[in-house]
Amino acid sequence: MKSPLEMKDYQFIALFCKNNMKNNYSLFYSYKNVGDVLLVVFDNDLKATSHIRKGQVEVIYHEQEIIGYNIFDISKIIKIKTQGLIYLPSKELVAIINSILKNNDIEELANPTSSGYIIGEVVDIANKGDKKVVSIDIGKEIVKAFTNDEIHIKDKIVVATLHTRLNDGR
Repeated sequence: MKSPLEMKDYQFIALFCKNNMKNNYSLFYSYKNVGDVLLVVFDNDLKATSHIRKGQVEVIYHEQEIIGYNIFDISKIIKIKTQGLIYLPSKELVAIINSILKNNDIEELANPTSSGYIIGEVVDIANKGDKKVVSIDIGKEIVKAFTNDEIHIKDKIVVATLHTRLNDGR
């Protein structure tokens, strides 16, 4: 199997299928765009209605639900070279974040076990109007997706599972 960096010849389909990850979140860091703040996002679709600052951490709420954390001055503790979405944070980075959260009496994060992207194989294609319905074998189940791309049976494609953050932050 090719590494993710070598998959330029694979088709990419954003597909939403079951993923039983606990404590699902995304990390985002861009000094140029938001300053020295690490963003921890639990729900990107809900609008912030309030926030509470606890030390160097701001807890962001939608009504009573926590939808994210902002960790300020993160570079004083660790240097983050990534600009943008951090797809699969290392256990060391999560341990540092958890130390900050714990020191501020805030719920800690689970270590992610997957980036949310997996390789699937096209097993069936059906035309549905101007789109194609593609059946994809992702190992434990066959899932369906819609596409307009030129795709063939046995093609390998990258599949984004449910709750996986895409490049555009959705």
